[in-house]
Amino acid sequence: MSFSVNAACQLPDGRLAFGSNNGVVLFYPSKINTIHPSGRIYFSDIHVSGRSIRETVDFNLSVPIDSLSTLHLNYPQNSFTLSVLPLGSVSKSVSFSWRLVGQDETWSTYTTNRYINYTNLPAGNYTLCIRLYDGSLLSQRQLSIVVEPPFWQTVWFRLLVVTVIISLLFLVIRYYVQYLHHRYSNEKIRFFTRMAHDIRTSLMLIKAPIEELHKEKSLSQWGTRCLTLASEQTARLSDTVTQLLDFEKLDVGCEQPLFTDFNLTDLIRRRTGIYASYAAGKQIDIKVDLMPEDYWVQADVRMLERVVDNLLSNAVKYSTSGELIEVTFTGKATEWVLRVKDYGIGISKAAQRKLFHEFYRSDNAVNAQIVGSGIGLLMTKRYISIHGGKITVTSELGVGTTFDITVPLRLASQMKTADVPVADKIEMSENGDLAVHDMHILIVEDNHALCEFMVHPLREHFRVTTANDGQQAWEMLNDLQPDLIVSDVVMPRMDGFELCRKIKSTYETSHIPVILLTALSDKTNQLHGLGLGADNYLVKPFDMALLASRITSIIRNRRTVLQKALEAKRDDVRSIVANRMNDEFIKKAVECVRANIANENFGKEEFASALALSQSLLYKKIKALTNLSVVEFIRSIRLNYAMEKLRSGEYNVTEVSEMCGFNTSAYFSKVFKEYFGKTPTEVMQNSAL
Repeated sequence: MSFSVNAACQLPDGRLAFGSNNGVVLFYPSKINTIHPSGRIYFSDIHVSGRSIRETVDFNLSVPIDSLSTLHLNYPQNSFTLSVLPLGSVSKSVSFSWRLVGQDETWSTYTTNRYINYTNLPAGNYTLCIRLYDGSLLSQRQLSIVVEPPFWQTVWFRLLVVTVIISLLFLVIRYYVQYLHHRYSNEKIRFFTRMAHDIRTSLMLIKAPIEELHKEKSLSQWGTRCLTLASEQTARLSDTVTQLLDFEKLDVGCEQPLFTDFNLTDLIRRRTGIYASYAAGKQIDIKVDLMPEDYWVQADVRMLERVVDNLLSNAVKYSTSGELIEVTFTGKATEWVLRVKDYGIGISKAAQRKLFHEFYRSDNAVNAQIVGSGIGLLMTKRYISIHGGKITVTSELGVGTTFDITVPLRLASQMKTADVPVADKIEMSENGDLAVHDMHILIVEDNHALCEFMVHPLREHFRVTTANDGQQAWEMLNDLQPDLIVSDVVMPRMDGFELCRKIKSTYETSHIPVILLTALSDKTNQLHGLGLGADNYLVKPFDMALLASRITSIIRNRRTVLQKALEAKRDDVRSIVANRMNDEFIKKAVECVRANIANENFGKEEFASALALSQSLLYKKIKALTNLSVVEFIRSIRLNYAMEKLRSGEYNVTEVSEMCGFNTSAYFSKVFKEYFGKTPTEVMQNSAL
């Protein structure tokens, strides 16, 4: 039977009429019996990545698979196969159709395949809808499927990435800001360096003539007093420049402490003694209480001197006549405490909160019309912080101010008799005459006035040549070959550090001693210069007598070089002198003479030939390192060797003279006595006793 298109109507009594090729079909819709589907969809198994979820620990099933309403798949579990069965269906022709909402747009074609498979599903939430058709009736079931995203697609990971990117941008911006700050700080340092060099050079030109005038005996009492005042102010100005440079180094974090052992109570006693006379001029008394009397620590002497000086200076400046300043020191087993208390104008509460800021000065200081830079307390706090301590202030307007410093004790490694470095003691005790008139000194200084002033006193004892900068000095060295070089550090074209490096790293010039002059008092710069091979270092402004003393000290130190070389054993790896080239040269020279010690014809010509040097260069290097001529050098080694043989008692005088390359025993005895002050026979007799 087939029905005609549009051949249908509803009759007044409610019946429906449908026209067909076999007549009209009439029926009451309400009298049709509803038949419910007898079959249902059953989930028999689910496979994920080829394995049943019953066998996978990750799923940890607590209910049967058919009871699952939601399937959770973790990354990378993005593929699954669902096995379905029709239960309760009486029809033999059963088929399935499905649609994955969120993935499929339409339903699949009905099929008897009972395996629903999906692969490579993107992360997200899905709903699997399944229909069962058993010939005339349909049944339907759903399963929610959640595919978890990989960690890089999660919200928390994206937040983390955003956080990292923002942090990196912050770090980059911060680094760039620090770079700009560092660059700006370097520019400031270079400016301060140039200014300090100019100021200290000028101070040198002021101080040196004052020192020379002090030597004049015809000065009146008033003239002597004026010179003393000028000298004190020069020292004060030099100290101010040093303070500015120290503050600049602190500002960029370049200030490094130099810890030494010293008596802290002695330092406080000396500094308060210096300020006592200054305070007495304002009718202010300084009372000092130190417990214990001796307290040894390991710290930076210069920094702590600055701390004590600044606190005492402020206490005196802000106190009025007739008042008292109390300095109390308490040394404990684990820490020490320093208190400086005055009864001056005091500091307001608001000012106390800003007291340790850069360039801050309280209203009291302004009202009192006291000149100051406002950096002293900032430097004091940073110096104390470098030592691991802290500083506090207690003050009240019109009552006074108390500064308390507490620093952990850093025990001294050993007790010394004084807190002045040993090297400085030796230099300060040296006052010998400069009797070496044949020495040739090269002065390298770009300031013509200072250069001329240095030349005048040195020409009384040495031959002096000058150069305007390091480049000119280096070009002069090949022909000049001076015995010693005194060079400024800050110069155009080539500075003193570079000149020193070139001199000490070149074989033909490495023997020349170098004294560096600078306006920078920083010990780091001094160590840098000495690390390049400089033999000594002087900070401007300096006394010309001190420069002459340093030159004399270098000359005297040469006398020990040969003795060290003679005492060194053949396989001894220890250095005789600091410079590697000079050390290798002196060891090679001694070995060369020892190898030819019995050769009476071995002289300076043969010596130079054996070392592959010209006679003039050999003389310069031997003279610079030992203060001996080549002939005296050879003779010294021979005579010291002779002394060893004579003391052994195995040989007589004639045999020893022949072994040491002397023509006759009489000549040998003569030079031996001139060198050692006793005859070979006397040495043998003393050895036999």
